[in-house]
Amino acid sequence: MKQCATRPLRAGRVYALSSGMMIPKTLSNVLARRLIENPQHSIFFVGYANPESPAGLLRDARTDGEVALDPDKPAQRVRCNIEQFQFSAHATREALIDYAEKLSPAQNCSCARRSTGGGVDALEHCPRPSQIGSYCADAGRRA
Repeated sequence: MKQCATRPLRAGRVYALSSGMMIPKTLSNVLARRLIENPQHSIFFVGYANPESPAGLLRDARTDGEVALDPDKPAQRVRCNIEQFQFSAHATREALIDYAEKLSPAQNCSCARRSTGGGVDALEHCPRPSQIGSYCADAGRRA
């Protein structure tokens, strides 16, 4: 965790984190506090966030407003881009891949889904072949 608080953030990277409402002292909270003051960064929310949680407070914050994500730290000015995506936790693989194809990413799409069986079973969770490159995190190889 200490490395996250001090290691330089590199341009052109995606950091995908989940830690339940961005509770203080979690990795997502620490990283969000490093991102929010820089207009070159973006934070994207997917799914529900309790409005009173740090994630909810940040999601509802306005550009140039202030938000305190940790009660032990001072409030910070919000300068990064913040967006909310509404995906159901029950969305099918096909629905998510259809959405990704509509976005037409310039390079690749990564699929990070839990596999119950690992190995070959994980390949069944990978997206279907399409015009975008796709990778399955479980299997570690191109689908």
